[in-house]
Amino acid sequence: MGMGPMSDWKSWDLQRWSERLLNHFFRRREHHPSAVVVLLVTAEELARTSADASAKVEDVREAFLDAVRTGIRRSKSLLEDASDYEGWPGPPRLESPPRFVAHLLFTCIAASESSDELGDERSFVSRLRELTRDQLPDHSLQILPRLWEHLAAWLAMNERVYRGLHLPDPGGLTRIGYTVKLAFPDRRDQRQLSDLLDRAGLAGHEPPVGRVLSLVSKERSRFRRSFLIALDDFRRAFEVSAAASRLVEHRFWAAVREAALRGRGRAEFDGLDVRVSLLCEEQDERLSAFVVTDERAEGIDLGFAKLPIAYGDWRYAFVRDGDEHLEAEQLEQISRDVLAGSIRLPRVSSHVEQGLIPLAVGSHGLLELAAHDQLSEVTVALVHEEQLTHFMSLFGQGASTRRSSYENWVQVHSPSLRSLPSNVLENTSLNRTWFLHESLLPTTIRVRGGVRADDGWLGTREVLPHITAPGASRLRLEAPASAEDLIRSENGKWLLPRRDLAGEYTLVASLGESGEARQTIRFHGAPVSEAFKAPTEPEAWIAEGTSGTVTLTSSVPFADHRNDDDCAAYCERLALLGVDVGEFVAHPHEAAWRIVHFGGRLIGARGHYDQGDSVPTKQVSSPNARRRWRRLLFESRPSGSDTEFETARKQVKARVSSHATLPKIDTSQVVPDVTPLRAAAPIDAVDRLVRIVCGRASTRAGIDWRDWKELALRVLNIDEHQLGHVTRAWMEAGLIDCASYARWWHRAVFARSPRLVGYIVGDRVGATLSGLVLSSTMDEVQWIASRTGALTEERFSVSQLVPRSLTFRLPNTRSLEELGRACRIDVSWIDLASLSSVPRHDGTSAPPEHYERASHWLRWSLLDDEHKDVVVQHWMRPDRPDFWLVCRDDKRVWSYDLNLARGWAARLLDAPIVSVVDESYVAAIHAYLPLPMARAMSIIGQGLSGPTERGRYLYPVASPQLRELVFDSVSRTFDPSRLPVGAANQTLG
Repeated sequence: MGMGPMSDWKSWDLQRWSERLLNHFFRRREHHPSAVVVLLVTAEELARTSADASAKVEDVREAFLDAVRTGIRRSKSLLEDASDYEGWPGPPRLESPPRFVAHLLFTCIAASESSDELGDERSFVSRLRELTRDQLPDHSLQILPRLWEHLAAWLAMNERVYRGLHLPDPGGLTRIGYTVKLAFPDRRDQRQLSDLLDRAGLAGHEPPVGRVLSLVSKERSRFRRSFLIALDDFRRAFEVSAAASRLVEHRFWAAVREAALRGRGRAEFDGLDVRVSLLCEEQDERLSAFVVTDERAEGIDLGFAKLPIAYGDWRYAFVRDGDEHLEAEQLEQISRDVLAGSIRLPRVSSHVEQGLIPLAVGSHGLLELAAHDQLSEVTVALVHEEQLTHFMSLFGQGASTRRSSYENWVQVHSPSLRSLPSNVLENTSLNRTWFLHESLLPTTIRVRGGVRADDGWLGTREVLPHITAPGASRLRLEAPASAEDLIRSENGKWLLPRRDLAGEYTLVASLGESGEARQTIRFHGAPVSEAFKAPTEPEAWIAEGTSGTVTLTSSVPFADHRNDDDCAAYCERLALLGVDVGEFVAHPHEAAWRIVHFGGRLIGARGHYDQGDSVPTKQVSSPNARRRWRRLLFESRPSGSDTEFETARKQVKARVSSHATLPKIDTSQVVPDVTPLRAAAPIDAVDRLVRIVCGRASTRAGIDWRDWKELALRVLNIDEHQLGHVTRAWMEAGLIDCASYARWWHRAVFARSPRLVGYIVGDRVGATLSGLVLSSTMDEVQWIASRTGALTEERFSVSQLVPRSLTFRLPNTRSLEELGRACRIDVSWIDLASLSSVPRHDGTSAPPEHYERASHWLRWSLLDDEHKDVVVQHWMRPDRPDFWLVCRDDKRVWSYDLNLARGWAARLLDAPIVSVVDESYVAAIHAYLPLPMARAMSIIGQGLSGPTERGRYLYPVASPQLRELVFDSVSRTFDPSRLPVGAANQTLG
């Protein structure tokens, strides 16, 4: 650890000190979830408040005292100045932090620094007057207890941010009792206690109750009478009942915890006011660790690199000082140094010293250093070799061990961790592994896991959080009109009822003699909006392009500006009617009438037939063709662009409905079917997964692949064999991106923000709603579109496991832009020409080098068959993304994307990538369509791709022109003639 730059504490005024002290003593932190019972206001604590590791403690103390004396000089009264705020004699307003925190803690210094024990008010007042330099009128002392009560009330109103303050019984000291009893123990006993715990190796650790009682009892002579009275009272209560819920806030134990966790012991981490943890990924059955923090910090000889995605609160990883680039090799070396003890960091190094790194699965999907109240949730532990024998003897039933990547450390999977009395561990190698010793932990109701949504949690039953409440014998969930007991699982978690929850509830924990603890929790049915967090380095994420890989910055096949390519041939369900009744033609210039089916409507316009009168003179012999012709023409609504349509149609209707019999003709023709492709609506679970992913994506950029996998399997109730098809369908529908990080072995799923994608359809404009969209947003867009006169149609997937979409027809570009503004959704345009754009990596260059491992894949195809005539290799290394190398004879190509590798392998075998099923569908055979092509089809086509119940993967391509576009694009993309030769030396021997 190093020295940070000099803080500006020397110039802080009274108000600045109040703000800093409020945050230092009362802000909620992971290791201090309990209420404040004692206040350890020492010169050392004031120095920590300054965040200046080089500051001398006495200098900081004098600066604080001076700031108070100067600040109250105007009123010449410490306590009258403290009460000089808007709202007095009531507490400060919720949004106004108390300005009198420094004043109150100033009084604590007077109490703790008294040379004699405070037996009466006189000695305290004398000391306080001395410190204020006689700025303490006697009549003002009656203000002191009210200020403490107002501080406690304000903290209670802000309980989500700050710890509560439990005021002691003032006893006979009605004016100074709160101050004197909060400032416990006095300065001398604080020093003795901190030194004692430090020498025992407990500084920075949650103190074990048995060991502490033994230590302090042996050193009774070092402490004053008031401290010994508190010790004896605590011991008697502990011997009667060791209930943590009652004793954890005893003033003796509160003083012990304060001294151990932030007392006068080693000061190497002073000024480093950030949270630090250890995260682990499992790669090839070995843990790969990296050290993380929630904020950047000064005062440390390490640098901070922003993580590619935030893991909960953890946004930065420690790297070498001066190098803020995130490289896996660098992260790994930092972890090795920390585990070897050559780099010391708060919290993590405490566990290193104890020889135990307990890991539990965090809400972000990775393993994370576990807190004390997560003992039962630990799934993997790194145990030092010296502790392994005794650890396995006590906690290894049903556990397994594996060699780790870190010298002297062993991985233990599925240990049965629990706390044990200190006397049980005393004669073992776990004697100083304090994490396993019984302690008195605060009985705090904690909500763990789940998906955050605004000011609460998402109430979808599949991702409800679980509750922990150490020491609680019962936990009740109370709603305004009902209440029910929660069930406790085997590992100590309290489980919320397995149903959707919405609204505000109260969790009530029964704590025996200590009464109850209560906490409010709020559930929401869905996130408020699709305000998804974007990755900080989109250029560093590798994604699938058309003929190679691109990054998340690629917009293919979308553009910001209108493209005038007419997509009508690809997307319209069109019938071209000839002049005669029942006649259907194939080419627009032969058509007298043009009928389109969209949004449940038939829309008619005159065709391009220009040979005079379009009134029928004949009729075809097929009754079905005549019936269909009449229905299409006479039941259609006039297109707004053809003002003469209705007049011309009336002439035809008069001729056709007359009694005159038109001569019949025999003709061979195809009668078009303009009805939409039949598809079932998505199952309810799909909307649930949309809400969950939206919630996750609103709180962090990117979802770890394993987290996505677990969510999709659980919510959609599918198996792993279906996962690939379903994930692909969501990608092709434009809902999510799956990408690999370029500088680290990491894969993540990113939600795509909603957008309206426009395209030209004849004389009108089409648009499709793309991106991950909540049902509430989709309903709102549909309602706004209907009000503006746009035609709307729902689009469904081949699979019921894919969300629906909306597509529109509008009069012109301006109407689309107005719709986007009204819905607060960005507008893009389809750009089919971009499907031929050059990717970042097309695989024709030399493949990446210095990869450590490769495996030979025979079952690379979607069909899961073996194909020995082409070589497909999967290359891996821990600090780079995987890639695939495909070779046959003298042809070679590589790709960071598996689907592109599959496509190339199929073409080198002269096997089909996709094939025609019928006039409406194309099926994926060996690979999926290139992702940008599939996304273009989801926008301009007539439905969304997806897997069938029989496991086939289909693309709706009802238009012959769209089908031709697909096959032409595939042929041009996977053209073996452009591949380099000379692959022999790139493959496995």
